Amino acid sequence: MRIVLSRSTPDDHYASWLKRLYPHIELAEAYSAGTGSLDNVLQQCSGILLTGGADVNPARYGKAEEAPRCQGVDEKRDQVELGLVEIALERKLPLLAICRGIQIINVFFNGSLIIDIAEDYGIIVEHKNQTDVCHSITLAKNSNLYHCGKTDKTIVNSSHHQAIGALGKDLTPVARSDDNLIEAVELIPRCSHPFFLGVQWHPERMEFRHPMSEGIGRSFILSAMQYDTTSPH
Repeated sequence: MRIVLSRSTPDDHYASWLKRLYPHIELAEAYSAGTGSLDNVLQQCSGILLTGGADVNPARYGKAEEAPRCQGVDEKRDQVELGLVEIALERKLPLLAICRGIQIINVFFNGSLIIDIAEDYGIIVEHKNQTDVCHSITLAKNSNLYHCGKTDKTIVNSSHHQAIGALGKDLTPVARSDDNLIEAVELIPRCSHPFFLGVQWHPERMEFRHPMSEGIGRSFILSAMQYDTTSPH
């Protein structure tokens, strides 16, 4: 079974987390692949993981003038990841999006981002510091995310200065922080998909047995395994 990561290295937290969940997993990276190579990799993959990283180009959601307040904008990465979301939807590939990943999903569905939480939204809840911070989230009980972790309120790690602003079409919020920022999204019920989840925290950097780490990871892997056995490649 192969999972394609949008951008990763063989020994980073994402790879280690996935290999702990399923030791026999094969991993491939989309960012470094050429167009032909990426097409070939995607033909054989069973799931997609959008990893964390730098900010999405604000021009993609109508805020080009805010570029000086963004960090590490990478046009190639934006293009690669928006393409991966489209492929996941077209092929019904299980998709898990982490931190930047949830933001690129929201932009894909024509939503917008808060450029800087502290400056533009407030500091009731601390979402970023020099290292991971922690805060509580509340989950929607009717969500797939709730069934992954079997809890409606928990503590997660946090390391992001941007967040979802206007929610994208066809997305529904399934977790929020205490300051009401969206912390997780799924597709609305009419958009049938085996697994499509974006989370603002970093499950790959949390204590492994935490329900918002292991629970999410195992649900994603199980969905990818089912795709692997039922879909032609």
